[in-house]
Amino acid sequence: MIHSKFSLVLLSFLSWYDSCMSCAPPEFLPDAEPDSEPDPDPEPEDTGDTFDAPPPPACDFPEEEPNSTKDIADEIETELWACGVLAPDSDEGGSESATDWVAFTVPESGWLRSWARGEDIGSYADLQMSLWVDGEAGEAFVGTIKHSPGTMDPRATIPVQAGDEVHIGIVAENFSGTDQQLWEFLATTLKEPPVYWNKMEDESAVNDTVVDAFQSIEDGDWLLGTLGVGDSDDSYLIEIPDESTTIHVDIEAYDFGSPLDAKLVVHEPDVDGDNGYSNAGSNDNGPGYDLDPDPEVYVDTVDNGGAWVVRVKNSGTFSSSYHWYVLKVTLSDGPDLD
Repeated sequence: MIHSKFSLVLLSFLSWYDSCMSCAPPEFLPDAEPDSEPDPDPEPEDTGDTFDAPPPPACDFPEEEPNSTKDIADEIETELWACGVLAPDSDEGGSESATDWVAFTVPESGWLRSWARGEDIGSYADLQMSLWVDGEAGEAFVGTIKHSPGTMDPRATIPVQAGDEVHIGIVAENFSGTDQQLWEFLATTLKEPPVYWNKMEDESAVNDTVVDAFQSIEDGDWLLGTLGVGDSDDSYLIEIPDESTTIHVDIEAYDFGSPLDAKLVVHEPDVDGDNGYSNAGSNDNGPGYDLDPDPEVYVDTVDNGGAWVVRVKNSGTFSSSYHWYVLKVTLSDGPDLD
């Protein structure tokens, strides 16, 4: 469930996307490479001077040391590139450090995508990002992002409010192969949300356990929810008729930039009244499983109707109110019982 303090921020933000709630949700592709490469420098005018001009900077915001801790982060801007070098053997008195921090203010409400790249530009840096957001609900540690689909470079996409202060630590998890490792960083606000939805998690009561499930989901639902600090699971009820039905539940999260490492579990109803619920199907994929995609589960009910329970679980190391997901529900005719 969404914690009440953050939910005010999230609901305020979601009102900006009211159109998403009233339209059929189209398919969206996972985050593509940001089309925000710096423009090439114009050719200098021939003034007749013979002195050598300094080379142009490698990016809009070259790092300025010291920037090795959160409280001395380099101030940058969104939509513009920052860059630097990680040096693993430096101490605090050195000119370079093994951790570089950047900070910026979110200019407009929306979905913020943060991207640190090393592998994608040929650097040996095996990068990871630690994200902090300070907004209306107070400061929150989003988590440490180690990689993203298709690359070892980390990307994260989270909902933010205009005026939020964001701090991001950039570090190389593995320094093998070179003493210095280059990195580039870009934060940008998406013009559209990464995934659409047509229903939201009901946070009016606890929904962590199987017996706590109270919100009904049905065929065609694309439900937006979060797993924040203190949330063990999110549980939902799905009514199945007394006939053969195939349940297909699918998570859109990590593939679209969410920090959440999700697991999906589907429980069948108790048939004898004593054994509670038995696990009918589960799937655990995501960033802890070698860049596998988000989980999905298919279950044939085989004439076992009643109140099934779908549970979204956090398998990862970190949790925060920024760990969002969209749960997609599809019901279809199951196998013949003859």
